[in-house]
Amino acid sequence: MSEKCAHYWTPTDDGHQSEQCGDTGAACNVCSGPTATALLVCQRCLDRCDEVLAGIAAAMEHYQPPSPSPVPAVRYDRDRRGGNDDRIPLRLVDTPAEIEAVLLDWVAMWTDLSGQAENVAPVDYLRGRHLWAAHNAESAAWDDYRREMRQLRHRARRMAGLLPQRQAGSCIYCGGDVVRDWADEQWRPRADGLSDDLRCTACRTEWEDVQHWRYANRHTILALPETHPEQLVTAADARAIFPEVPAATWRSWRHRDARRAEVQQRHRDYLATGAIGPEPEPERM
Repeated sequence: MSEKCAHYWTPTDDGHQSEQCGDTGAACNVCSGPTATALLVCQRCLDRCDEVLAGIAAAMEHYQPPSPSPVPAVRYDRDRRGGNDDRIPLRLVDTPAEIEAVLLDWVAMWTDLSGQAENVAPVDYLRGRHLWAAHNAESAAWDDYRREMRQLRHRARRMAGLLPQRQAGSCIYCGGDVVRDWADEQWRPRADGLSDDLRCTACRTEWEDVQHWRYANRHTILALPETHPEQLVTAADARAIFPEVPAATWRSWRHRDARRAEVQQRHRDYLATGAIGPEPEPERM
């Protein structure tokens, strides 16, 4: 391969070929792009896998155990009628032991398959086996591994309190999620805590504080009859747009529409039996 050749790779049946010099290379089994070598995974995808593991390790380092509350916890999951203590309360946050248990499961699996054991941290062991796993993709469950590690990174960041705080409302421009950040761009805890700024995770629009975001939302929603008269809105937004409509009227309209929905469902069930008949009035709200 010429070091001066600026390769422009063209996909082939068994990899990629350079249009300039005819050199061939394998296709990455992650992104399908050219590896420019005989390796089955490109360096960029290996680096991304390493970054996911680094994100898991960093999140676990930032984890702070919750301080015990001076107020005794109340068991709301207890069956007061029968005194049943078998029910387990719902817990949405993982513990470091649970995160590490997933990593150790993959370490044990890859150790058995590769026959190579090392006395190192689980994250370091997995990082050192990425190239091997990529070349033994089926037996090493390479695709499942990468997907589960991304999920595990999310769980670890949630455990460490680094995930953005989602706001009660969507972006007025694209409908995306609006959040406030607990962490900076490098997923390190912000020194001043939760950010005042809000941002849309989809279109990246930013607002300097909650008040400006709410003002922009209200201004946009109230202008919809003139700017986007066909735009769908929630019932709460509709009441804000038309404050002159009495609350009893809104309840009556919603009740009538619910009845129309019931009639529509009965009509679909009726048609499913093979019968025919005129379609009833559709839902409007």
